[in-house]
Amino acid sequence: MLTINRRQVLAWLATSLAGSLTAGCGGGGGDPSDPPPDNPPDLPGSPALRVTDYLGSLYQSFEWSGPIRDPFRDEVEIFDPALAQPMTADALRLVEETLQQRDIIMQIGGMGSAKLNPVPGQINEQFKAYMDAIVADNAAAWRNAVNARASEIALATPDGSRVYWQIGNEINADSYQQNIDLYFGRTGTSLLDTIPVYVEYFLAPTVQAMRQAGRLTGKEIHLALGSIAGLYNVNSQLFLDTLLDYTVTGTYAPELAGEKVHFLVELVTLHYLMGASTPEQPEYWRDVLLANRQKWMGVGSIEGFWSTEEVGLLAAESGKGAGSALRIMSRYLGWVSEQQDEGRQTSWFFFGTNAGPINQRINDALTLWQQWTGGRALYFHGKLHTAGNTLETYAFQISGGGGWLLTVTGTGETSVSLNDAIPIDLPGVNSNQAAVQARLFAASGSINVIVTLQASATGAQVRLASPLNLQATDTLLVWVSV
Repeated sequence: MLTINRRQVLAWLATSLAGSLTAGCGGGGGDPSDPPPDNPPDLPGSPALRVTDYLGSLYQSFEWSGPIRDPFRDEVEIFDPALAQPMTADALRLVEETLQQRDIIMQIGGMGSAKLNPVPGQINEQFKAYMDAIVADNAAAWRNAVNARASEIALATPDGSRVYWQIGNEINADSYQQNIDLYFGRTGTSLLDTIPVYVEYFLAPTVQAMRQAGRLTGKEIHLALGSIAGLYNVNSQLFLDTLLDYTVTGTYAPELAGEKVHFLVELVTLHYLMGASTPEQPEYWRDVLLANRQKWMGVGSIEGFWSTEEVGLLAAESGKGAGSALRIMSRYLGWVSEQQDEGRQTSWFFFGTNAGPINQRINDALTLWQQWTGGRALYFHGKLHTAGNTLETYAFQISGGGGWLLTVTGTGETSVSLNDAIPIDLPGVNSNQAAVQARLFAASGSINVIVTLQASATGAQVRLASPLNLQATDTLLVWVSV
């Protein structure tokens, strides 16, 4: 994860808040005086989707983003309760101004990401300091510090806005298990053996303190489970199921003794699921997400599944950021349309937004998306898998007569050729009157692609002037303006 200092945060927010007023309170986007139009007659029942209702960003806001993750890390997070200090008036003012425009999801610190010590076989010093503090006084100082922090944030939160507290980060990572084993001097454990430590030493005392803050301030406190990395993996799914069904003993949170974890949090957060697909299972990501939602949505307090990191820094730095983001964005927009989700049930956040080569960055692709759509609502039209399920196409209609947006991406391990026409009909489009533009975002670079429109049975199709080879995560973005 990036390390952001206070000066960077304040500078980013000063710039972002001035230029991002299209993102609405509560994760919503757009000017309230310009509500989404009714469904076009050719898309009955398809809900209007404003991207800013669902798509978030890390550390700073963008014109295309809604909720924001960890914009005040240095001011907010607590690791040693003895060193915790109240936030400054300026910092709290910025929190309030941010929440007037968008929801925030942030971490409280504590175990954090439980990063490994650079020295092999040595416990992470930050992790040890936290655990020592918990043991020293039965978590009293930690609960007091969390109560104070959550209370000052709650009092700065405008009505209708939300702060979600994500308690931990990638809690099923090897680093968590290794630090826990080193702290207790144990060996031969499994990943599931970390669950009682995470819950009893971190999640439960933090939740107890957060609930106290809610009672003291009269404000709702919203909590999220520490993120599950690689939910596509069956071991990660088993970890999540076991964790959510765990019963608190109350070692350091006596008020919660006997409660199940699925009553402690509203959100399940996850990382790096939406890229999971193969030609054999082109929608494996969907199968996993649907199965987990069917199992846990509405159980206890759970109201949503958020992905607080997608794409990732390594992929972005290797030039795959833009193409990967467009593929993930299309999948998620199709998903929320099918599920008819509200923004607080489903959100996703791209990590590595400005990393990588120029014109191949996540921000480059999403800025073009924003320009071509004009920030207007979209209607999901359809998706198609072709060429042995190695080509994936999504089509969206832009509200207010703004035309159409399409993405075509490679999903296989080898290059696949897109020949001739994109095989999705665009109803009602006159191929003689509409215009079309396309840009390829690939790991090898970003180029404009020559495309034309040809008449189809119901309207028009997009046709390529010459064949195009797509590697995995390469994405062609097409705009048809009518």
